[in-house]
Amino acid sequence: MSFAYDDDESNPFADPSVRQHTQPPSGGFDYGGTARQVPTQPARTNPASYQQQPTQPPAYSPNQPRLNNDDLLRRQEELDRKAEELQRKEQELKNQAAAKSGTRENNFPPLPSFFPVKPCFYQDFDSDIPAEFRRTVQLLYYMWLVYIISLLYNFVAGVSYYVMVKDAAIESAAMPVIYIVVFTPCAYTCWFRAAYNAFRADSSFNFFLFFFTFFVQFCVCCFFAIGPTSYGMMGWWTLISAFEDSTVCGLIVMVAAVVFTLEAAGMAYLLQRVHSLYRTTDASFTKAQAEFSTNVMGNQHVQRAAAGAATQAARNTFTGGSA
Repeated sequence: MSFAYDDDESNPFADPSVRQHTQPPSGGFDYGGTARQVPTQPARTNPASYQQQPTQPPAYSPNQPRLNNDDLLRRQEELDRKAEELQRKEQELKNQAAAKSGTRENNFPPLPSFFPVKPCFYQDFDSDIPAEFRRTVQLLYYMWLVYIISLLYNFVAGVSYYVMVKDAAIESAAMPVIYIVVFTPCAYTCWFRAAYNAFRADSSFNFFLFFFTFFVQFCVCCFFAIGPTSYGMMGWWTLISAFEDSTVCGLIVMVAAVVFTLEAAGMAYLLQRVHSLYRTTDASFTKAQAEFSTNVMGNQHVQRAAAGAATQAARNTFTGGSA
């Protein structure tokens, strides 16, 4: 059944106070009849409509440092130098470890692999010689090389003298060959290796051995510079007789005389330089005697020789007593 009302005044539900209680709240009703808030879901964004803003690169500033080719080359050289230094230190550590274990392979003289004679010594300035002595040992090595070259040139001058000068003795060409064969290995083993071992191990015995043998070498070089003709030494004395017969031969001999003179002066300088370095070390004559006693008497070959000599002496004594 429906009711019809002509106007709002006759309609009881038109009263504002009644409408306030009859209209449901915006959040709706819960099951208990009381108003509750219904959470509203946020509006979803369409991914297709979302556009990502591109990242802008940083603004260029003219004050920023720039690397030119020179800077790059300098940095590359520095890196190469550091790499070489690391490689050298690594090699030094390997050599030191090999030296302690006694497994280092000899590398001097540098002979080809097919050669029947193998290297007899191990030589490495960077790993064996301390940095403060390395330059001096290298100068001694260069002096040994110059000495070999001078002996070879002495042979050339001796042959020239024998061919160009009248009544020249055969010793002028033969004796230089003996000097090359004998003095080349003796100079290396007697005074260069003595200095090498002295600076490598701070050995007093090797220092004194070097001073003695190198002084003898200095005297021999002075004798070569004087140049007695009969001994095959092309020095100043031989130069006089060479100019009398041949100017060309005289010039050849003069070069040899100048070389031996300069070489003697260089040996005197190196002898003084090594002596000054020797004074800065802990080497002494007492330590040299102790090293000699330890190394010589502790050597197995020396012990065997001494034992053999003692045994032979004892046998001779008993044999003589029984006779």
